Amino acid sequence: MVEANRNPFTPNFGSVPVWMAGRSRVIGDLLGALDQGVGNPNLCTLLSGARGSGKTALLTYVSDHAREHGWVSVDVSAEVGMLEDVVQRTIESAQGYVRSSTTKVTSISVPALFSASWEHAAGFEPNWRTRMNALLDQFALADLGLVITVDEVNPEVGELVSLVSTYQHFVRERRNVALLMAGLPNNVSSLLSNDGVSFLRRASWRRLGNVSQAEAEVALRRTIEFGGKSIEGGDLSVAARSTLGYPYLMQLVGYHLWEASADHDTISSDDVRDGVLIARSEFEERVLESTCRVLSDGDRRFLVAMLPDEGESRIADIATRMGVTSNYASHYRRRLEEQGVVSTRRRGVVGVDLPLLKDYVARMAAE
Repeated sequence: MVEANRNPFTPNFGSVPVWMAGRSRVIGDLLGALDQGVGNPNLCTLLSGARGSGKTALLTYVSDHAREHGWVSVDVSAEVGMLEDVVQRTIESAQGYVRSSTTKVTSISVPALFSASWEHAAGFEPNWRTRMNALLDQFALADLGLVITVDEVNPEVGELVSLVSTYQHFVRERRNVALLMAGLPNNVSSLLSNDGVSFLRRASWRRLGNVSQAEAEVALRRTIEFGGKSIEGGDLSVAARSTLGYPYLMQLVGYHLWEASADHDTISSDDVRDGVLIARSEFEERVLESTCRVLSDGDRRFLVAMLPDEGESRIADIATRMGVTSNYASHYRRRLEEQGVVSTRRRGVVGVDLPLLKDYVARMAAE
C-alpha cells in the first residue's frame, strides 16, 4: 500500500506502473527465459510500438526483476558511447549485486571484475568483445547471467550494430547473456534489414499495441485499490473507455481522476468526468501539439489526407487526395513513420499510431 492520499499513477514516459496492463504474456515469456537461460529464444527479444505504448516501462520491469532470477542487468540507450557504457554499467551493477547478495556469489569480486579485462601484455589493447568476455568469465564462475537492455533503437548508430553482431558470438559461445531492445516500429524494421545482423531476424519480435477495454479496467481498478481508494463499475468503464487502450493515456487519466477525488475514499462520476477532461487536454498539449509542431507542411498534408478514412488508409487514396503520385506520398509516409506518428499495417496501407491525433489534426485544419 502506498502512503495515504499519494497518487499511485505514474504518467511519465518510462515509469513502471503499478499494473502492467496487457503485457502478462510477454513478461512471462521474458522472465521464463531468464529462468531457463542459455538456449531460450526469448533471451534475444525486440520490442516495438508507438510512443507511449510502454516499451521502456517493460524493459525497466524486466531489468528490475532480473536479479530475482539470478541475472545482473545493465540498461543503455542506442547512442554513441554505448559500448563503453555497457562495460561500465556491467561492473557497476555487479558491484551492487555482490555487496547486497547473501546467496551463492563467492567466486566473484569487484576487484576481479575490474582487473579481469585489463591483465594483458604490455602494448595490447583489448577490444570490446575481449573485455566483455573477461567480465562474463567472472560471471560464469558465480553462475550469473547478464541482461543488456537497449532503449530507443536507432539503426544509424554503428555501435548498436556492433553490439548486436558481437551478441551473436556470445550466443555461439553459449554465454549466459540476454539482449532486450526496444524502439519505434520503423527503427526496429530498419535494424532487422541490416545485412550485418541478419541473424537478428530470427529473434523474438514483440509488437506492443493498445490494450483491451477489459485490460484497461483491470489496470485502473487495481491501481486505484492499491492506492487505497475505490471506484464503481460504471465509472470505471467510462474511465477505461476514455483511455482508448493507450498505456500512457491510461496513466494520465488515472492520475487526474485520482487528483480530482481529493481526500475522498471513492472516485465519483464527477471525478471521472473532470479527470478525463483534464487528462485529454494535457495529452493534447504534451503529445499531440508537440508532435505536430515539428511536422513539415507535407507531413501535415499527408495526415489531413487520411482524415476521410475510418481507421486505416490506402497510400493510393492518400496520394489522390494530396494530388501527388503514390511514390511522392510514400516519402511523407516514411517521414511520419520515423517520428512514430504512423505505421505501415500491410502493403500499401498505413494507420495513425497516436490516439486522438486525427481529431486534433481535423480541428487544426478547420481553423
